[in-house]
Amino acid sequence: MQSQRSVNNAHMSLFDIIAVMLTLAGIFGYINSRHLKLVPSVGLLLISLISSLGVMLLHWLSPSSNWWRPFAASSPTSTSTAR
Repeated sequence: MQSQRSVNNAHMSLFDIIAVMLTLAGIFGYINSRHLKLVPSVGLLLISLISSLGVMLLHWLSPSSNWWRPFAASSPTSTSTAR
């Protein structure tokens, strides 16, 4: 069936991205209210900044790793323009 996603070619849909973002916002909000006790907007901004820097550091440590490939918006074959 064409409508089912293959495990090897899994990409996140818009619904998946929104669900992940809302889940992360909830987790970060809980961490802020439970441990940091900052103003909510400042706490979420700070935690988001730290997690973004963590992802950048992870990519810097292993640039050839393809751990992010299942989350990519486009397939690896669609980026080539040569025919």
